[in-house]
Amino acid sequence: MIQAPSVLIRNARILLPDGSFTQGDILTRNGTIAEVAPSIASPVESGDRQIDAQGLTVLPGVIDPQSSLSGARVGIQRRSVHG
Repeated sequence: MIQAPSVLIRNARILLPDGSFTQGDILTRNGTIAEVAPSIASPVESGDRQIDAQGLTVLPGVIDPQSSLSGARVGIQRRSVHG
C-alpha cells in the first residue's frame, strides 16, 4: 500500500471542536490527523511537507469547503494556500 506523505502545518490558529481557538501545529500522517499540539517536533522525511500557516486559521477535520459555515462569525477569511 502506498502511504501519503506526512504534512506538518506550523504556527496555525486552530479551531478546536469546542469552538475555541488555539495557536499551534497539526501533523497528518497517511492522510489522517495524527496530532494537534502547541508545538510538534517531528522529523521531516523525504517527500514530507511543512507548511508555515502563520496568520492563517485551520479547521482540522472540516472537509467540505462549500459548507454553509459562516466564517464571518468567528473572524475567518477565505484564503487558499497552494504549494
